[in-house]
Order: sequence, then structure tokens, then C-alpha cells
Amino acid sequence: MAPSLFSFGRARHSAGPAAGDRVGTAEGRANGNGREPRVPGAISPQPAPTAPEAPASPTDLDDASRARVDAALAGWREELVGLGGVASLDDVSLLDGAVDLTTAHPSGLAQLYAGRPTPLSSLIREPTALAAARKSVRKVAGRTDILARQFGVAPVYLAIGIATWTETIREDSRRTGAAAAGSAGGAQSGGPGGPGDSDADREAEAPGHEISDPVLASALESALSSRPAGPPGTVRTVNAPVLMRPVRLASASADATIAVDPSIEVNPVLTRALRRYGSTADIQALARAALTAEGFTPRAALTRIAAACRDYLPGFELRERLVVGAFVHPGQALVEDFDAVVDRARLSAIVAALAGVEPAQRALAVDLPALRREDRAPDAERGAGDLDPGQLDVVESVSLGASLLLDAPPGSDVAATLAAVLADAAATGRTAIHIPATSGDGHAVAQALEDLGLGDLVVDLTEDASWRRHAAEAVQSGLGSQPPQIDVPEILRVRQRLTAVRKRLSRYVTALHTRRAPWNVSAYEALQTLAELTSSRSKARTTARIVPGRLERLDDAGRERASRILHRAHSLGMLDPVQAPSPWSGLALTDLDEVTDALGRLGRLADDILPAIETHSREVSSYTGLRRATTPAMWSEQLDMLDGVRDSLDVFLPEVFERSAADLVIATATKRWREERSIVMSGSARRRFTRQAKDLVRPGRVVEDLHAELVKVQRRREEWRHHDPDGGWPTLPQGLDEMRRTCERAMNALTELQSLLDRHDGSPALVDTPLAELTTRVRALADDPETAQAQPERNQTTIAIDELGMGPLVADLRARQVPDDELDDELTYCWWSSVLAQALREDPDMGGLDAKALNELSESLRRLDAAQSASLSGPVAQACARRVRTAVEADKQQARSLYIALSKDNGVPLRDILDAHPVAWLARPVWIVPPTLVPQVLAPSAVVDLAILDASASMPVAQALPALVRAEQVLVIGDPRRAEKGLAAELGPLLPSVTLPTGRNQLDAGIASFLASNGYEGIVEVIPGPPGESTLSLIRVDGRGMPAPGKSAVETVPDEVDQVVDVVIEHALTRPDESLGVIALNTRHADEIRRAVAVAAAESPALDDFFSVGVKEPFTVIDLREARSLRRDRVILSVGFAKTPHGRTIHAFGELGEQGGMVALVEALCASRGATTVISSIGAEDLDPDRLRAPGAKLLREVLARAAGGGTPVGPTENAEPDRLLVDLAWHLWRKGLVVVPQWGADGGPRIPLAIGHPDYPEELFVAVLTDDDDYVAEPSLRRRDRHWVERLEHRGWRVHRSFSAGVFVDPEAEARAIEIMIDELLDERSAAQARPEGPELPERIDDAAGEGASSPGAAGAREAEPAGDRPAPAPGEASPASATAPGASAGAARADARGARPPIAQGLPLQAYSDDELDDLVAWIRSDGMARSEEEELAELRAALALTRRGTGVDAVLGNAVRRGR
Repeated sequence: MAPSLFSFGRARHSAGPAAGDRVGTAEGRANGNGREPRVPGAISPQPAPTAPEAPASPTDLDDASRARVDAALAGWREELVGLGGVASLDDVSLLDGAVDLTTAHPSGLAQLYAGRPTPLSSLIREPTALAAARKSVRKVAGRTDILARQFGVAPVYLAIGIATWTETIREDSRRTGAAAAGSAGGAQSGGPGGPGDSDADREAEAPGHEISDPVLASALESALSSRPAGPPGTVRTVNAPVLMRPVRLASASADATIAVDPSIEVNPVLTRALRRYGSTADIQALARAALTAEGFTPRAALTRIAAACRDYLPGFELRERLVVGAFVHPGQALVEDFDAVVDRARLSAIVAALAGVEPAQRALAVDLPALRREDRAPDAERGAGDLDPGQLDVVESVSLGASLLLDAPPGSDVAATLAAVLADAAATGRTAIHIPATSGDGHAVAQALEDLGLGDLVVDLTEDASWRRHAAEAVQSGLGSQPPQIDVPEILRVRQRLTAVRKRLSRYVTALHTRRAPWNVSAYEALQTLAELTSSRSKARTTARIVPGRLERLDDAGRERASRILHRAHSLGMLDPVQAPSPWSGLALTDLDEVTDALGRLGRLADDILPAIETHSREVSSYTGLRRATTPAMWSEQLDMLDGVRDSLDVFLPEVFERSAADLVIATATKRWREERSIVMSGSARRRFTRQAKDLVRPGRVVEDLHAELVKVQRRREEWRHHDPDGGWPTLPQGLDEMRRTCERAMNALTELQSLLDRHDGSPALVDTPLAELTTRVRALADDPETAQAQPERNQTTIAIDELGMGPLVADLRARQVPDDELDDELTYCWWSSVLAQALREDPDMGGLDAKALNELSESLRRLDAAQSASLSGPVAQACARRVRTAVEADKQQARSLYIALSKDNGVPLRDILDAHPVAWLARPVWIVPPTLVPQVLAPSAVVDLAILDASASMPVAQALPALVRAEQVLVIGDPRRAEKGLAAELGPLLPSVTLPTGRNQLDAGIASFLASNGYEGIVEVIPGPPGESTLSLIRVDGRGMPAPGKSAVETVPDEVDQVVDVVIEHALTRPDESLGVIALNTRHADEIRRAVAVAAAESPALDDFFSVGVKEPFTVIDLREARSLRRDRVILSVGFAKTPHGRTIHAFGELGEQGGMVALVEALCASRGATTVISSIGAEDLDPDRLRAPGAKLLREVLARAAGGGTPVGPTENAEPDRLLVDLAWHLWRKGLVVVPQWGADGGPRIPLAIGHPDYPEELFVAVLTDDDDYVAEPSLRRRDRHWVERLEHRGWRVHRSFSAGVFVDPEAEARAIEIMIDELLDERSAAQARPEGPELPERIDDAAGEGASSPGAAGAREAEPAGDRPAPAPGEASPASATAPGASAGAARADARGARPPIAQGLPLQAYSDDELDDLVAWIRSDGMARSEEEELAELRAALALTRRGTGVDAVLGNAVRRGR
């Protein structure tokens, strides 16, 4: 129940059961706590999450608030009284349309009373009377159709017997019950006492039986309240039916069939009158006695009833009449139910909020959790069906328990969403009732549940004349529900696999698009840029990569520096493949000053020092016999030796060098020295050698340490022997000091140069370099100062290159001789390649850019996600069935009692049975009930968990209020933008809202773009379709007329009506298997079309199957208000509005000009699953844009333009170009000769990156190429981006190819080839379809005798439906089937001979067996004789060539079109 003002602070589902709650606690009483224990390993729907707490508010209303609520209730009741219409139960003269069967044929009546469907032609045989009866049937059917669509049910009755009597109007009986809103508590029982009757009258007039037909019972009050007003004492005459039997009209187009239900009622007006006059007769029992197992005999019952009435009713007379009509207005039941629940309404927070009570409004405005755009974990997904995250938001929000507004903009899938909401409610043990806006809405939700395999959960009572019986059968069937067998391991496997695939694909996309530090770029950007650089506009081809570990240095600043370094290296010649030889090459010179100093030293060495050393070494060698010094080091060593010899000769005589001084050294050494060296020498020997040593000392020279000096002599003697292999005495050359100075200068200079000239390649040091080689090198170095001075910068550049890791790049650039102007591209390419390589190396989620693996992953995702969606309904059905079984097992007696009560036809109302047996609501937890049947299903005290009120068709608050106050939670569906009044407009702003997504809409892209710019920006998604054959087509009619009386515009013209009829008949003949609906833009035009089609169909019994109402989707004609719930294979949209006879267009368009007119027209455009044909007497050029103010009128102009091939452009954007990665793919596709259009779409919507066509079809595009671009990544739902988006494009006619950026980058040719194959396959399919004949292969001619057996089933059915005597004879000059095929038909045969060979087309078949091409061939053959004929003559010739005997509007339309096509 809607929360009362006394429970604002309570959580909705934590509240205890309300007093009188019989429905809401059914599960609790049937199954303990109402929740089924979880079975280990089983799959079960998710439990409802915790509901958000409503804010605290006052616990009671003040007097002003109560007065406001009472005033609102009174106003709503008055509105309901206006909706109730006029009752004809007490005055048949008020009946709007009736079929009089009083003079019906006895055999037809016998068939009718036997309960069999009876054709109207069997009841009425006289042609004139039959035509009048058919017209009356069409009127009754039209009126009931309108009422059924408005109220969900519109019963038709067969009235048997008409009684008249007089009665005096009393004061109390004149009350209309307008004050019942203040005292309706006593009317909750639904008894016959009117709200204005006194208690005494109620007791006196209480019938002795229960009226089993609730519609009749509810209409009684309206019949009484609608009596003619008059002063007390006025005598009025009552003219009322006596016996009432429900009737079903099976068709209202050709020969309607009538069937009566197996029930009977006495008019409650008659029963009430008898009670008022004191009669206690049980006339209901008399009426039921007429229904026996042997049949129905009403005459005896009427006789007994008349006898019982004459004694009490003044002037009573009974006439035996049979009248079929809608005696009861469905809306009449609403007032009584309103009175029954008015006390509950006073306690409803929603009612108080609608009345303007601020505390109640604050209580309803609860905060919902933030909506989630991402996919749900498979185990946490609620509801049932293929839902996107937006629809799941709705399911989850409803499960919280708060009342909501479901904002349903044009193009949203309301039926599938409600099916999921109802499935989730049923799965969690909640009861739900859906109040549809129209019968079509109710059927759509029921069909959605049926498609999910959950049809056993629902009872659909919309537009069902036998709803009572069908509801009882449904509940009985539900009591025996068996849990379905579901493959739990397989479902779990699918869910686990789906989770893994989602995770892997998400990780890949995340890794591809993640911006990486320190560069703030992604791998996707790397692919894009690399693709651009490798395109024909760039020549970057380097395979080099930045050295690992150095790439981080190349941020934005580092890349700028790297660019400068490369250009400088190029200017220094460092990138030349052949470097000029120079001794300075490879030297690590970094300081120009050092180089300058070195050049000075090198010059001195080359010019002076080294030549002098060579001269000195040569002279010394020649003079002393020493080996010539070959290196500066050796020369320095020799000079050191010569210096030492000179020092020794200053101490000793030259003879000291004649022999070894070893003995002398030992003799003069200390004892310790000898012991350390283990040398033994006798004392005498020591003395002898010591004297010798002293003798060798120069005279007068004092030697302090003779031993040390002798050691030097011995060492120098050995050095000399090393440099003089001949072993001569040491001699000293002249000029030794000068030589020493020169050598020191050389050694110092070479030491200074060593660090600069060292190549670190293992070559000897400069001092160890042979003098000749050294002199040459020094000379070369000294002679190349330019290179020397440039070398520091070159070395610095090389160092910088190495620091930035560009060594491999420079080597590659040098090898390929890349010019200076391409260096930046090469560097950029190398940098992006290195970024990508590092991402691939360090991030395993990148998967190595394996395009094949990604495609397989994407395909797997689509397959597994579809399987996940399909698996949701199984656990729901299983949970509900288990709950029923548990309840039945717990209380078998209650279940048995319910079954028996539903089986009996004892007049007990269904609502009482349901109220007394709560298990019924477990058997069928979902009820789809039109507003007028709510009081027949729910007792005034009943409570359901969830009420869904579809206010999309501007449902009045008063009409929805009785259902609203019976519910714990209310879900209102509607578009608050389209109306100022009604439940959605008034209650919607007071409730938290969730907006349904429109991504799966069927709107034409141009129309959707128009919507997006007219109030639905960001709400209605624009889905681009391919060019070529549009789903919208236009047929222009030159129709003109005058406005109807009281109307300002021309709303219908005969020419347009006739054109609609022709198209309808042509469809019935050529496409009988496809459903069709006609939507007129105004009611008057719809009525005219309905009438004209019915007349045309009545003339062609062969079309009865197409126009039968018993098919799943029958042909229908509706106006714009009812278009929302219509779904057909094809739709005709007839504008109706036309120009005046003077050619003036009146810019007034009825409902289109009102608020909501635009959305209503959009809903009409959404009604077709395939093509929509617009038939109009006006074109877009006839409408002045400056005079169109309403969005609906503007949209009409857009529709006319779109249907004519114009309107809002859909195509590429100006200067559009695909992203950089797809440019390469586009180039490969262009090379294959395919048409490539980038960025295809409409303004305000998503665009297809590449749309691919073929030059043989220049006006068409076939393949939509998608990629993992930024828009792809911006969508967090993989279901939306990887499956739904693909399916939406495929539904629009695209072939879809997903080109992952990895695949395009790695192998664009392979991607292009895959697309080319798709195009080739499509073209092959087209060629095969064009080569294949449209119809079955037929023989050239069918013999008359074999015609009956050889013709198609449709033809056989047509012959059976046409009595032989009624078959029209051929017109004069027209060939019959026999004469057309017989030899010797003179005139026709002569013309045939002149024409040549007749096309091999069979004769005598139904017209729908012939294709347009075959008809065109016959027309061309007829004209081949060269004779001039009028259109009528050619039509007759074509009819004769086909041997057609059937005439009619449809046949003439098809043949006429064939003739006109060739003119």
C-alpha cells in the first residue's frame, strides 16, 4: 500500500502487515517468513537491497491538509463520473450502436445458442438486412475497440428480451452520489446500494443474489445516477434489457462471427426495481434455469420472469427482442471502486502529495543510489532479459522499495524493462500488478515475459472479454507449477567464463589507453601516430629503438633536446655514411682550449722536438755503439743510463766497467747484507776485492759508501749491455745535457697529450710509440687543426646521443642517409615505437597486440554475454515455482479450496476468491489489469507489493488512484515532457526518477536528430543507418477537401482514404504473412479509413484470414493517441490533413500541435519493425516553417521530407577524416576500389568511423567499421559497446566489422581484406536473390480440371469461401479461365499471335502468386502487338492474360499499378 502519513519514517519492507492485508502477506502466510532458503550451488535471483529510508515527517495532517486532500478526492471523483459515460442498462434507446437479431434465422440462432462462433450471414440471410447488420457490427466493434484501448476492457452483450415499466422518481433516488467522496466508507462492499440511497433503501433494495458479472454490477450505480432528472413525483418509463449474455465479436471487417459465453445475468436494473417494490423472487435463478446441459432456452425463462414482474412493476411489458450492443461503459466501474477505497486514499502519502501537502511531498522525495554505467557481475545481475546498464538501474532502483517515476522518452524499451522489473519482483516473492495505459501496452509486457519463458507468472486481462474464465484457468494452472530444469553447471561455467573474458578485454582496453608516465601518452596514441608517420605522407621507417632505460629521459623537453642534437649532428657530418679520415677521429676531446694547447704542443713536437730526438738518438748510437732508440721512452731510458754512467765515471776510473763488479759489491757489503742473500765469501777474498775496488776509485775522490756506488756501477753496466748487444765499454757522447733537455721537453709534451690522444683501444702510449710512427701521427694531427677544433663539439654531441639512448637511431640514420628535413619524423617515429615497445614489454595486459586473439575475445564476449542474458529467466521461474510448491505443500487444503472455487460458476466474484486464498498470488504473482478491472481483481482491502501505473498515454490521476492506494510501492511510467496533466505530469515531479535509455530505439536517424534538438538532447540517441533504401517512403495523393463542421483544418479526404485502402489491400494480397497497421494522425481520418477498409474487405472473402482478429497481430486502424503500444511488421502512416479546394494549406494539425504531439508522432514512427509508408495529401514543401510553432508540426514536416528523400542530412561531417590509425586502413580499402566514407552519422549522435560501400552501388553503404577508439573506451559497459552497439547497427541494415587498433596497426592489409570479403559476400547474396524468382516455380498453364488441386492453399481457401452461385460471371469481352486457355479463342488468339511468344507465366492463380516482374512482363507482352490502348483496355487485357475472375479494390489496385508502371 502506498505509505500512509503515519509511517513516513519506516522502511517500506520492514513494516508489519497492515490490517486487512490479504495479498501482500500471502507468501508470509504460505511460507513462513516468505523467503525461500538458498540451496547450495543453486542459482537464485538476487535479494532486494536495503531500501533507502524515507525522511521523517509529521505523523498526522492538520485540518488544512485534510481539507486539501478531501477537496482533491472530490475533484477526482467528479472527473471519474465524467469518464463513466452513459449507461443503457435502463434505457436501450441510449445505446450507441446495436445489432438487432430479433428476426435472425432459426438455424443461425441454434448455432449461436449452442456456443459456437456463428457468422452474421448465418443469422441474417436477407441481403439488405445483412448489409445493415454488418454496418451496425462495424459500429459496435469500433466503439468497443476505442473503449477497450482506453479502459482495457469493453464488454459486448446479447440482450434477450426488452422490458418496460414505469416508476416514480423519489427525492433520494435523484441523488447522483456526488457527495460519496465524503461518505464512501460504507460502499466498500460493492453492494447495489447507491451512494445516495438511505440505509433503509439499501436494505430494501439489496438483491437476493450476487451479480456474477462484475462489470454489470459496477455499472448499476451509473445506470441509476444517469436517470433523467426531474422533480419528485415525476413518472418515467424504464426500457431495460432483461437477460444479458456476454458476446465475443470475432471479426468486424468481412463476415463477422458472434459467439456467446456460457454465462447469463439478469439486468441488475430490473432486479433492483423488483426489490424496491417488495418482490422477493429469485429471478436470477429463473435466468440460470435457461442454461442447461441440453442447451439454452430463453423463452421459458422470459415467461417466468415476466410473470414475476407484472405483479410488482407498474405497466410492465416484455417484448421478445435480441439486441447485441455495448450496454455498459467500462468506466462506470471506476466510480464505485473509488468510493470503496476513499478512506485508504486519505491515508496515502502519494494522494496527499498529489493534493499538495508538503510533508507528504518531502516524504516521497527520497534519494536513490548513484546510477551505474558499468556492467554488473553476472552473479549480481537482476531481472530477466537482455538489459543494458540503464535498464538494470531501473530494476535495481525498483527493488529498493521506494516509489519511482520511470521516465520513458521516445525510443525506450518500456516493455522489456517492465518485464525485467516484474520478473525481479516475482523472483523475490513480491506481488505486482501492472495497470497499462492501453491494451497494447499490457499485451506488450505480457509478450515480453512470454518471450523470456516467464509467461506462467503473469495473468494478462487486457482486452479480454472472457477475462474471468481466463484468470481462473491461469491461477489453476499456476498451482501446479513445476520448477524448470536448468543446467546450473553450464550457467556457472558461462558466468565464470564471461567474467574472465570481460576482465581480460577490459584490461587490454585499459592498458591500451592508459597514459603512461613520464610522457603522459598511451599506447593507443602511439599506434595512431605511428600509423600516420608510416602513411604515404611520411617516410619515417627506422627500426631503431631508444636504448632501454633511457626512454624516460625523453619527455617533452628531452624530445626537443634530442631533436636539436640530431640536427646538430647532421650539420657536423656525423650522420654521413662515409666519414672523412682524420687522426682526430675517435678522440675524446671535449674542451676547445685543450685542443688549442694540444695543437701547439703537436706543432713543436712535429717541427722541432721529435726530429731533434731522432738526430740525437742516431748520433748516440753511432758514437757509443748503443742500439738506436726507437721510442721516446727508450731514448729517455738510454739518456738516463748515460747520465748514470757519467755519474759513475766521476767516482771510478773507466776500468771499473771492464768486468763485472759483482765480486766487488759482495766484498764491500755488510755481513747482514750477505746473510740476507745467503752469500758466503772468505775474509781474504773480501779483503782482496775491497783493495781492488778502492784502486778503481779516482784519485782524490772521497767515497762515503763504496758498496752503494759499486751497486750503481753494476746496474749501469747491465743497462749498457742491454742497449749494447756487443758488450763494449760505456762511452759518453758529446752534448748529453742538450739531449737530456730535448728529451724532457718531448716527454713532457707527450705526457700532456696522452690523455687527449689516447683512443683507449689498447694501442701503446705515445712515449712507447716508435719515433717514426709517432712523428707521422703528430705531424698528421698538427696538420689537421680544423678537425681538431670541431672534434670537441662532435664528441659532446656523441655523448648527448648516448645519454639519451639514441645511439642505435643515429647509426640507422647514418646507414640510411636520412636527410635533415626528415630527422624529426624519424625521431618521432623512433620515440613512439620505443614507447609502444616498452608498453608491450612491461605490460602483459597488452597481449602483444594480437589482433586475432582480440577478435576471438570480442566474439566470445558477445556470445557469452548473450548466453548470460538468456540464462536469467530460468532461476526466476525456478524460484517462483518452488515458492508455489512450498506453499501448496504447506497448506493443501487452501490450495484445494482455491481450485474448487475457481472451477465453480456460482457468481462469487474473482476478487473475493483471490482475497480468501492468498496462495493464488503465489501461483500468479504478476497481474496485468486494465484500470476498470482493478476492482474486480483486488478487493478494497487488498494490498500488493508493487503497482506499475503506465501513464504514458496521459492516464488521469483519478483513473489510477484506486490501484495506487492498494500498493506498497508505486512505479509510474511516462514522459513528463509530453503532457501537462495526467499521472506522469502531476505525480512524476514528486517522485525520484530514473530515465530509461534509448540506445536501442528504431527511430530514423534524421527523426532522432530532430528529437535530440527539440527537448531530448542527451536523452534520445541517434543511431546512423546506411543510405540507400530507407524504411520511410512517401505516397503523395492529390486530395483536397473542406474542413468538417466545427473544425478549422481539413482532417480527411476521400482520395487519401482510397489510397490507404489500395495499399492495405495490396499488402494483404502480396504480403499476407506480414502484419500491418494503419496510424492516422487524427480520429476522424482513422474512422474513415476503418470504415473504408471494412467495406473493401467485406467485398473480398478471400482476405478474411488477413483481416481476422484472431491472429497474433491483427490488422488495425488507430489514431495517433494509440500508436505507442502498436507493433507491426509494416505500418502505414496516413496524415489525413489536406489542402482546401483552392490549394491553401491550413497550418492546424490537431493533436500534433498540442504538447506531446511530437512524441506521439515519434511513437507512430516506432510502431513498424520494417518499413513505414507515409501517405499524405500534403508535402513538406506545402508547410511553411515560419508558421509551424509546435514541435509536433515541425516534426511532421521533417517526416514528410525524410520520406520524400530529404530532411535532416545523415552522412559524413564536413571535412571529415577518420582517426589517424584508420587512415591507413582507408587507404588500403581505396586501393581495393571500395567506397570509403569517414565519420558517417547524424548531428547529435555517434558516428561510424568508416562506412564502406561498393562503386557498383554508388547510393549505398554496406559495412560499418568500428574500432577501439576513445568513444569505445569512454563507454564503461562492455555489453553496450561490444554487443548492443553492434546489434543496433546490424538491425539498421549494416554489416559490422570490428577493427581493433592492434590489427590495423600490425596488418592493415589483412583488415582491409576481411572487409572486402564481407562486401563480396553481400554482393553475392544480392545477385543470388535477384536471380531467384520471388514466388514458387509455377507451371506455364494449369488445366481447368486440375485447377482445384494444383492451385495454392490460398486459392483453395478462396474458392471454398465463395459459393458457386455467388461467383460473378465474366464481364463482356473478358475471358474466363476456361476460354483464356482454350484453343481457338479468335480475337484474343489473333492478338496473341501478333505479339509473339507469351511469357511463361501460369494462369488462374491467386493474384498474390505473381511477382511485380511477372506482371511487368505480361504488360510488355500485351503492348508488343503495337496496338494503342487506354489504361482501362490494358487493364482488361492483363486481367484476361492472367485469367482472373475475381474483382475488387485490391485486385484493381495491383493490376492498375502494373499498367501504370510501364507508361
